[in-house]
Amino acid sequence: MRSRRRGAGRWVVGVSLLLGLLCACGSGPVAPDAVQIEKFDDGCDHPTALDECFVGDFFAECGGGGAPRLGCTDSDCLWFTGGCVATGFLPSDCPADHVCCADRWPYPVGEFESPIGHQGDHQLYLQLLGFGLSPWDRGTELTLTGRVDPSVASQPDHMTCTGLAPDPTGPCGAEPSSLALPTLRDTLTIISVLEDSQVLGGWYLWLEVIPTDGGTLSARACMFPFIDYWVTACPDYGAPRCADAGDVRLSRWPSSQADLPGLAVGTTLVFPGGMTVDWVGRWNPPPP
Repeated sequence: MRSRRRGAGRWVVGVSLLLGLLCACGSGPVAPDAVQIEKFDDGCDHPTALDECFVGDFFAECGGGGAPRLGCTDSDCLWFTGGCVATGFLPSDCPADHVCCADRWPYPVGEFESPIGHQGDHQLYLQLLGFGLSPWDRGTELTLTGRVDPSVASQPDHMTCTGLAPDPTGPCGAEPSSLALPTLRDTLTIISVLEDSQVLGGWYLWLEVIPTDGGTLSARACMFPFIDYWVTACPDYGAPRCADAGDVRLSRWPSSQADLPGLAVGTTLVFPGGMTVDWVGRWNPPPP
């Protein structure tokens, strides 16, 4: 399963890559982030920290008037809507409609790894495997309704799948997991977690709930694949498998990351081909 990519200091990674640009220019006290913005980003007229952006699981809105651009640190990759890449993220030179232009990878690969490092390459491969090769933004696959429904908290955990044979490498097996592992940014991401830690490949259910300006909620849900290996080459297929109808119900909207324990989620999902998933789960973190 892919690791969750969170941490207050995440945007710092990559600044050292820009210091060489500073030394090479020799034109005075230009901030390294400004060099990055001027070189790569269309319409971003000043350095922008990630905490100034609207951030989801695989996208960020930091401004700009250009095409989306993929940017990565050594632990996180995001599609930046509008082309303005947050400070600390190294943008790919590949265009949005051909993100694997650098010999089948978004970044030029040296002897062992690309400029984002070994862990960054690993993280990016898993994200491209699950989210696909096209730009991801706030509206991508946003086909589900969302709402707060406190009654979900009193419903028993379960996951029922129809239209798909039992699969020990997914959450619809004989003993499916109902554990919800949430992460809160400006959007709320929830995944089902396989309880069998020995499974080396398969898929899990990935949900993202997005608040709207009007105070309502929208959502998307996809079957997110995972494997125990990776390569610095884009996957052969580039389209996620996401639900095209259904809803997501939250027992409450969390106020912070610390407010996530006890959060319950209920879903009724319909995937292309007729597969349905009915799931209720909650996040009860293990004791420290």
